[in-house]
Amino acid sequence: MALIATGEGLVPDCAGCYEAAGLYNGSTYYRRCDQAYFIWMAVMGYELSSELGVETAAYWIREPAGGPLGSYFPYGTAEGTATISAP
Repeated sequence: MALIATGEGLVPDCAGCYEAAGLYNGSTYYRRCDQAYFIWMAVMGYELSSELGVETAAYWIREPAGGPLGSYFPYGTAEGTATISAP
């Protein structure tokens, strides 16, 4: 399954295509096609960051858990709301 990240004013720019890349914390994780960002299952929900399993300086969170699709809200120095959808 592929995913698409979109949103206005995303800083840093995490938009793009994501592909399933394996399992992390018992759930599928996704890697952006250029391998610069990851969508992965954390304790409370899915996260989007530049390192698998790490809440980097700029990252986004979708709570509660229930799948990777939906709105991700910025934390740290991230800006904008990322929306993850299936193509």
